[in-house]
Amino acid sequence: MHAAVGQQSDAGNPDQEMLTLLQKMVQEDPTRSDSWRLIGRIYQKQGDTAQAKKAFERALQEQADNIAAHSDLGDLLSDLGQSEAAAAHYSAVMSLGPESSYAAELSKRGFGNTGSSNAPSMADSTTIDEDELNSINLIGYEIQTFDGADDLDRILDVIESDTTTPTDRFRAVFEVGTLYNTNLSLTPISRSLRTGDGASAQLFISPSLEWIAFDNGRMRVGPLGRGYFTFNESNFDSLNLASFQPGLFVERDFEWADHPLIGRVDYVYSTDFLGGDHFGDRHSVTASLTAILPDSDAIYSYFTTSFADFTEDGVTPSVESLDGPAYTAGVSRFFTTESKWIPAWSLGADLEHAATRGADFRYSAANLHTDVTIQLNEKLSLIPKAGVGYRHYPDFTGAVDRDETTWRVGARLRWQCTKLFSVSAIVGYDRFASDNEEFDTDRTEAGIVFTFTH
Repeated sequence: MHAAVGQQSDAGNPDQEMLTLLQKMVQEDPTRSDSWRLIGRIYQKQGDTAQAKKAFERALQEQADNIAAHSDLGDLLSDLGQSEAAAAHYSAVMSLGPESSYAAELSKRGFGNTGSSNAPSMADSTTIDEDELNSINLIGYEIQTFDGADDLDRILDVIESDTTTPTDRFRAVFEVGTLYNTNLSLTPISRSLRTGDGASAQLFISPSLEWIAFDNGRMRVGPLGRGYFTFNESNFDSLNLASFQPGLFVERDFEWADHPLIGRVDYVYSTDFLGGDHFGDRHSVTASLTAILPDSDAIYSYFTTSFADFTEDGVTPSVESLDGPAYTAGVSRFFTTESKWIPAWSLGADLEHAATRGADFRYSAANLHTDVTIQLNEKLSLIPKAGVGYRHYPDFTGAVDRDETTWRVGARLRWQCTKLFSVSAIVGYDRFASDNEEFDTDRTEAGIVFTFTH
């Protein structure tokens, strides 16, 4: 089986790239039952039923109670006309997990828990869902974190713009740079880091634009547009990400107890493409309130509701689908100090709930994040960042719990060349710690970023 993998070309083929990475995983740890199962599903999609059968059997050799592997092998045997052998694996599904979604799916297709040899028809099962494979690895990279720290720099820019007399209705931040990333699996929509050894140098481009179409002094309304585009090394060029994020915003200035307040509502439609193929969409609405305190500190609070719709929902959507709503609420406090060396720092907390259709991706999370600005001289600053969080997956169907503790550390060394242009060296490390080895993973990235503002 290993030789067969090595004889195929990886270039431009996401399935083959996935197969190569999974093969590395089982070479390092041959006991990874779920990895063997996914190898089998890729082979089945490619039409290599012999190799698929071997991989499913190896998955069950490593973990005899792997319900998903029993289901997959039963589907394959059913398609091959081996109904009695298929029924044996379907019976295992019913006995090992009578309350599982796999058992429910079999029941819908007429297979009871009596051991009937009439295996259900699985004509559709040979179409392995791209979304399950892509969600495990190989989605692309963004300079984003897994918590509410994502937008803090942008919010600070908005605060600065809104608390000074605007000279232009157009706001723009344009970032371009080169990075090296050891794990190509931070998804644009689901923000999930998965196990994998895919590493690549990348060129990225990230524009963020806003135009104030209407401004009466207290209210501002206009369109916005954001995006993220990556260009990987040639062996990963099929994983190039194009994320388009148009939208609208409404802002209004208030006062409360002599404190200036900025209320804002954003609507953003995100559509993502991977290697030129449509990956998924997301609609999101964020309502936020920023309070400017007398000592120049600021408090930013927000609530976001979103709905994601992925192109593929999986063979068993009730387990595998990433579609569904998500809700996030958070608050961050920006502190300014009189220190010459540490002029500012921030601290924030967020709560999140993803109510996905698929049980394996449904979670609730809590996060804390912080950063500190260390001013080394007039133009050079060092900004270390850190975060910690916990994700609970109450409905996960796997044999081993997949709850995750997320850790994040990083830093940005920024040279402010002019008021509108800066150059930064960045480095970061993300860790997803889980008792389930299939989801225990990490990532390191480093690179150079050029930022233009208007």
